[in-house]
Amino acid sequence: MMYLRDRCPEDKGQLVRVCSSVNRDVEEVSFRGPHGERPFHQVIELGSSQATNTITSVQKDNLVWIEREMD
Repeated sequence: MMYLRDRCPEDKGQLVRVCSSVNRDVEEVSFRGPHGERPFHQVIELGSSQATNTITSVQKDNLVWIEREMD
């Protein structure tokens, strides 16, 4: 199962946004510790329409979210 989390709800109307694929505890998304027995799941986190949240040149988990209607 894949979860979706909006980190920048103020950019909700933008058609193109940067997002990332991360492993998070869905019960406590801000938790940053050892996994242990915690229920971690893959989460796509929608970011801003302006910039990534990457602090290094490694961008393997960055994605582009394009909002569009399907016929």
